[in-house]
Amino acid sequence: MTETMAQEHDDPLYRALLSSFAAAGGTVSPSVSLTQLPSQGRCCVAREDIPEDHDLFVIPRMYLLNISNSLLPSLCKALDSQRSEKSTRGEADMSIDSIHPAVGDDDSSSKQSPDNWQDLSGWSPLILCMMWETWRTRDNDTAAAAVSIAKNLRLDDQLGDRDWKSYLDIMPTDFSSMPMFWPQQDLDMLKGTDVLGRIGKAEAEAEYRDNVRPFIASHAAVFLGPAAKDLPEQELQKLMDEHYGLEQFHVQGSRILSRSFHVKKGHADEGTVVGADGDVQDDEESDEEDDDEDEEREDTADISMVPFADLLNASYASENAKLFYSSTALIMRSTRPIKKGEQIMNTYGDPPNADLLRRYGYVDEWNAGDEVELDAAHLAQTAASSSSSSSGAQLTERVSYLVSQGLEESFVLTYPFPPSDQKPYRPQPESPSDEEVKNVIGEALDEELLSTCRALLMGEEEFEAKYRAKEKVPKPKLDEEIAHFLIKTIEARLGRYEGGPSSKEDEEILYGAQPKNLGTNARSAIVVRLGEKRVLEANASLLRRMVEVKKKQSAAGGGDKKRKDESGKGKANGGA
Repeated sequence: MTETMAQEHDDPLYRALLSSFAAAGGTVSPSVSLTQLPSQGRCCVAREDIPEDHDLFVIPRMYLLNISNSLLPSLCKALDSQRSEKSTRGEADMSIDSIHPAVGDDDSSSKQSPDNWQDLSGWSPLILCMMWETWRTRDNDTAAAAVSIAKNLRLDDQLGDRDWKSYLDIMPTDFSSMPMFWPQQDLDMLKGTDVLGRIGKAEAEAEYRDNVRPFIASHAAVFLGPAAKDLPEQELQKLMDEHYGLEQFHVQGSRILSRSFHVKKGHADEGTVVGADGDVQDDEESDEEDDDEDEEREDTADISMVPFADLLNASYASENAKLFYSSTALIMRSTRPIKKGEQIMNTYGDPPNADLLRRYGYVDEWNAGDEVELDAAHLAQTAASSSSSSSGAQLTERVSYLVSQGLEESFVLTYPFPPSDQKPYRPQPESPSDEEVKNVIGEALDEELLSTCRALLMGEEEFEAKYRAKEKVPKPKLDEEIAHFLIKTIEARLGRYEGGPSSKEDEEILYGAQPKNLGTNARSAIVVRLGEKRVLEANASLLRRMVEVKKKQSAAGGGDKKRKDESGKGKANGGA
């Protein structure tokens, strides 16, 4: 099966991956073909018509690259234990870190660096595993060095069946389309979007400088082999830069960001697995919330690189396959019939373009999943600018109180009416009827957002007496005052964007009579910007229309009441 597929490809990287995968017990359906498409990269297409619920490929759990399967954690822990035993016996520590201190910036000695594997956190353990697995399979010398340190720590018997060389070789190394690697002039085009605050490049580089590099230096015998203790300081630093430098750290981190999956360990029941920061659901894809959802999202030990599954591309509303798991394997399975020649897609939950660009380096120009966050802090700023009874400090403290009572700190706005799938992808209908407005207004706005707005618009004495003193929060209610307040907040949010607050200019650039010839980064930035502006404009427009509808209803109700009153008077007079 995989033999036949390998014969179709002259690419030696493909052939090596297929061979390694088969040796580990992985299987690929004869209906699946691995290929490369222009602007799509390596991907999977259907060689023939594929029915629904067909197993496309099966990945043994032992083939997943994670901190449970890599030998690196065991080696580091063994070295840590060896040092601890020597320290307990009062023996001199002649390990590598006593000869070569941690190598980092000049001020690194003033920071507390991790001494043991357990001290590492976040994605750093998995990034280290991926860098180490790349190093040890680079050539015969590094492979021999890895075997030597494993023998020294009595773990060499575990090296043989752990080989991800072919998988790591086929993974991308160019992530220039991701904003983390954009030049400043391209990043400036994202001003105002939800992307910039989530890139985290400075935080990642601080993690490397303060924790990752010092840890590698203090465990150089593991990361570079036992001979590292005899190297001059300059040579050691050169080898660390070559195999474990900041560039390699960013590459492996970007691979995790764009290609990893959140896989629960040893789960007996089959279930759906989504991206590294996504939810885990059961076979029926239940929408019931898991009480431990937040803990699952933060458990980085569950993050895995999943060969073959990460070859599938994603596009909005194009999913035709999902990854399911059992206690022994992960299964990529078709979720609808797939026609011959159609690309196999796994879309990870249809995220907004801001997340697609940040995590994967691309956008979907038609994306009904676009959204914008309104922070409670921004709501407080709007309230402070229009309130004479509460100061900015009081409103900020009020937000803290609301959060302590369980309300969110930010609220997501989405399209009240979805965009057309035809250029220029405007929300439809562009002019909704009164009935359409009434049908969506109740679902368009988060109840916690409405409660927060009501709280921020109250005077300090009223809020203290009605809510803080009773440890309560206002009930959600959308009225004309709240509507105007939200419109003002949205207008302020629109004012933050590069290129001005209106979507019309961005739409003209992309889809006008004479669209501009843009570079990839510029086009992606404008697509993100345009989607967010449209979401904000659509919500502001909906709120304005809601006010109009309510006024019409009020006027109609007042007219009816007047006619009833007049009718009642007439009867009374007539009866007299």
